[in-house]
Amino acid sequence: MYKITSVIIYMWKFVFLFVACLGMVRFTEGACIGPPPLESEIHAFPSAALYVELGNWFGDHNQYPCAIKAFRAGLQIVPDSGELSYLLGLALNSTGHPKDAIAPLQQSIRGMPKAIESYLLLGAAFDELQQKDKAKNEFEKALGIDPHSNVALHGLTRILIAQGNYGEAMKLLRSAPLDETLTLDLAQAYDRARMVNEEAELLLPALRKNPHSLRLANALIMVYVNQARNQEAIKLAEKSLSLRPNNTRAQDLYLRVLVLNHDLDKARPLAEKLLTARPHDFEVVYLDGIVEREAGQYGLARQQLEEAIMLNPTYFNAHYNLGIVLSELKDFAGAKEQLEKSLILGAGVNEPQVRYRLGSVLRTLGETEQARQQFKLTEKELQASAKKPPTWQSQGC
Repeated sequence: MYKITSVIIYMWKFVFLFVACLGMVRFTEGACIGPPPLESEIHAFPSAALYVELGNWFGDHNQYPCAIKAFRAGLQIVPDSGELSYLLGLALNSTGHPKDAIAPLQQSIRGMPKAIESYLLLGAAFDELQQKDKAKNEFEKALGIDPHSNVALHGLTRILIAQGNYGEAMKLLRSAPLDETLTLDLAQAYDRARMVNEEAELLLPALRKNPHSLRLANALIMVYVNQARNQEAIKLAEKSLSLRPNNTRAQDLYLRVLVLNHDLDKARPLAEKLLTARPHDFEVVYLDGIVEREAGQYGLARQQLEEAIMLNPTYFNAHYNLGIVLSELKDFAGAKEQLEKSLILGAGVNEPQVRYRLGSVLRTLGETEQARQQFKLTEKELQASAKKPPTWQSQGC
């Protein structure tokens, strides 16, 4: 039933939510009924092996609470079973309960100290709980068992990058055989360390080797954008779209690059085409709002950006762009509200721009002291943002 892969390890919560939305995971108390022959055998001769088989059957049929119940029943027969402890921990983590998974996973390691899967899953559980040092320790133990484990390398690299240890992340990956995920991890370390030339030199041959990878194309396009190599970014986005013309991510990526390059002649008809096909898709509606704003069509831009916010109310840049539009429409009170909302949501490297706009609006509203404070904070944030890596959002997108 359960196999450890990098996708599963880092997508437990997503998988659980996805199947729950489909109505496949049942959390109401009810009868857990397995295959009749297996149920009869367990009733006559209960054993840990049979409960493993039953739990796996429930897992294969997406009945995770029943799988958990079966594994726990097996542990009552053999409390120190490493296999059952691992399966119980995996089932608990799969259903969004990483905290409850810790103890059985630790027990599984005591029972199976050389089984790398337990360390990987325990590291993922600690990572989900934001216990980064403990997660790091488990991934390092996993690498002690298999120095080439892509899952362990990915998990450890993510933690090192999150902790700002970019040099350690680079050192870890430079000597490792890189798959697509690890290549992107190393690229992210270069990006955070502002080593954009090294990032480009890494991504370009990787994309040539795997030209159909949208993730690699996206990363390299971002490098080109940050280096102001706009034509190369557009050319690569066009190529990426030509390889997968019906892929919505490739379409959105191309439109986003056109918007970043202020190429309205191409962006506007593409946005209209995508809106016809996906009229309520956040990405398309949002980007069309920016296109209309750039074209000076503030009424249309307001309409699109307001809809984008309805679709995704937590995206700070949508509020920021709506604030700009409302300011152009002389709705300064509304602009103030949207710009403040953008800051509350976390504008990141875009914060100096947001604060400057907010200061200008406050000054227009006669709130002089508040405007002065925002301009002062703008200067402070400009100094801080110079140390941060650029992003799509920092370029108004």
